[in-house]
Amino acid sequence: MYYLCELVLVWTNLHRRLNTSKQTLLGACHQLMLSATNVKSIFPFIRAILQEVGEDGVQFCVELCANALRSRLPCDVLTKTFIYKTIAVLLPSDLEVCRACALLVFFLERTVESYKMVYLLYMHPDQEYHVDDSPIGNNVRFETLQ
Repeated sequence: MYYLCELVLVWTNLHRRLNTSKQTLLGACHQLMLSATNVKSIFPFIRAILQEVGEDGVQFCVELCANALRSRLPCDVLTKTFIYKTIAVLLPSDLEVCRACALLVFFLERTVESYKMVYLLYMHPDQEYHVDDSPIGNNVRFETLQ
């Protein structure tokens, strides 16, 4: 995994030197992720995308997480937990998604900390969802909530 992180870092630096567009970088990331043999490989790409693209890459990163959860690649409980936590970190203002992720983490971990997180999130008053305020599209949000 360490070498993969380094390789993705070098690869994104090469893209930056070539002055490619953000869409070109995201397309290349998507192509590389199609050939992934390990679900954990999404994490270096998420880090690189957020560093290079910024807020515009949040939707793509959430899509990566949703695709990783749906893929048939082997995925252990710890990795699923990290993916759910990553989604919650990427969408901190979407209370419904954060609640769903925290609840799934609790079902996987069953720790006091995960229970406290679920409890705290459900103590917040419900929010109305506004499509215009969301950093991700409605279709990606729906896939994430599934």
